Amino acid sequence: MKVLYLHSCPHKGGSQTSLLNLITSFPAGSVEPLVCCPRGSAQKMFEAANIPVMTVEGIPTFCNERTAPFSGITFLKIYRAFFNKYKTSFLSAIDQFKPDIIHLNDCHLLAPLKLAKSQGQKVIVHARFTLSHSPAWAWKYQTATLRSLADKVIAIDKSVLRTLGDQPNAAIIYNPLASAAPLDFLNIKKKDIKGFSETNPMKIGFVSLFYLRKGVLDLLEAARILKERKDILFLFAGSNGRPASFHNSLLGKTCHFLGVAPDVEKIMNRFIAEWNLENVRLSGFVNDVPTLMESLDLLAFPSWLDSIPRSVYEAGLFAIPSVVSLENKVEDIVCDGHNGFIVPEKRPDILARIFVKLAENPKLLRAMGENAQIQFARQFSGEQSAQSVLNIYKEVMS
Repeated sequence: MKVLYLHSCPHKGGSQTSLLNLITSFPAGSVEPLVCCPRGSAQKMFEAANIPVMTVEGIPTFCNERTAPFSGITFLKIYRAFFNKYKTSFLSAIDQFKPDIIHLNDCHLLAPLKLAKSQGQKVIVHARFTLSHSPAWAWKYQTATLRSLADKVIAIDKSVLRTLGDQPNAAIIYNPLASAAPLDFLNIKKKDIKGFSETNPMKIGFVSLFYLRKGVLDLLEAARILKERKDILFLFAGSNGRPASFHNSLLGKTCHFLGVAPDVEKIMNRFIAEWNLENVRLSGFVNDVPTLMESLDLLAFPSWLDSIPRSVYEAGLFAIPSVVSLENKVEDIVCDGHNGFIVPEKRPDILARIFVKLAENPKLLRAMGENAQIQFARQFSGEQSAQSVLNIYKEVMS
């Protein structure tokens, strides 16, 4: 079965990693893949995994998502929905590869969806982010387009599915973790947590690219509230989504000033210096995620996205529970009080109280971590996710 995957983001991140893990989890010989994407770190990661790649630049996106809704000056990004630069190379890829199915790696790829359907292609859309209901016209347009054109919509969890409206052809398939990872997750031994102190603080990790919408300043505010607690340490493992060269350029500085693409790392460093937060460490982007996870006691992701990131279940496999923020409480991944805690968005005061509770109750912390490990090893199985997607491919082709 020949499947052409279209991925629009040039930078490495969660959606690219999830697609990479999906492709490498398929049974040998079941899928012949071709990934079409822009040049950048994401393309290099596909190539490093020996996955065939074709460069397609200028892929248009209609991004009215909770990650970046159409609001204020950011409404100007709608211009990306009218890019046509990609058409020649995308159509060339279809003509040369002759796919059985085209798999779009996010639900903002509306123009490619329309183009692929105009060529008589079977198209599956992977919905990886929660949609914004505001403005209403954008939400209605996006959901109606998916409903009328996509042969199947795959939502990565119940939080994402909830925002897609009425989608009769939608199914939930949880993101796969790498099936070939050299780890027997259920046999990972966590350190024996007996208590935390100044010499052995509880390490709270944030593992993601730095965006304001991911709640990094809320987590820093919680660190400020707890700055006198010597038994709690905050570790931010990540970096800006764009390279330093962009933020140091005139364009980058203008985008920062306008709030279109702020230099979040600069904002974070300024906050840390202003409040003299000795309980915070910024480690930069980390490639060796397993080693990082083994050093943590708790993961925090207090985003404004109303969804759960892949770092939560990556941490869970290492018996690390998570504290996350959700506007609409959905408990298919993090079950409040069982394998982590769910708090309202933009409430650093509540975050701080939960951190203290866990620092002072290491047995609860350990029990939650064990619950997360058992649940996530099954829920995010690479083999299970790949087989579910393969079944959808067969359904669409039948």
